[in-house]
Amino acid sequence: MQVDVMGNVYRWNNNEIDKIEQGTKLTFENNFLSFGDIQNFDLTNPFKPFLFFENSQTIVVLDNTLSTQSELNLERLNLGWITQVCGSKWSGYWLWNNMTKSLIKINPIGEPIIQIPNLAQSDIQSSWEIKWMAENGNYLFMRDHEHLFVFDLFGGLNKIINVPFARTWILNNQVVQYDQQKIEIIYPNRQILVRVPNEPYFINEDGLYFSIDTLDFRSWSLFRP
Repeated sequence: MQVDVMGNVYRWNNNEIDKIEQGTKLTFENNFLSFGDIQNFDLTNPFKPFLFFENSQTIVVLDNTLSTQSELNLERLNLGWITQVCGSKWSGYWLWNNMTKSLIKINPIGEPIIQIPNLAQSDIQSSWEIKWMAENGNYLFMRDHEHLFVFDLFGGLNKIINVPFARTWILNNQVVQYDQQKIEIIYPNRQILVRVPNEPYFINEDGLYFSIDTLDFRSWSLFRP
């Protein structure tokens, strides 16, 4: 589940996605069975959200009714097998090739802008098995099993934070993680925020929302850092 800046709620599972508009309460939905399962849903540009399907190596750009506006087949770009994709507010997409451990940025039509090859050859002790990536502000954040990597928008590595992998979000220009026991800020400063008994369901610029009763999705509590 994700919420955009207008308060619209998006939910997806396997190959289906729906949207509930905050103002009108209208519901839109779409099914992308032909592309496989949804690997990632990205709201970097809320007017052009997109889906990434690893199985078919396809980015599908949507409009505000979840109708398909365009498709980009990554296999045709000859960049190898892409396992992670996130959007860039400066237009285009960041791609991660887990086989060659390469970071790539392409423009909206698929032309490479930045290519950082084989980061596994660096002196950083990491598996470079990237599990999550997202751009925010002037940084690109990436997670493996044990580190948070902070890159600038030119692909330069600025900072490495040693932290075991957990669910990760960006909130108010901070990278926040939840690991079943606690919520903590891991960037820009390391700080434990609160221990929580319930699992978070979604996050937006206001904070983290938790279901008070996991069987009742109508009851929510809000946590702000």
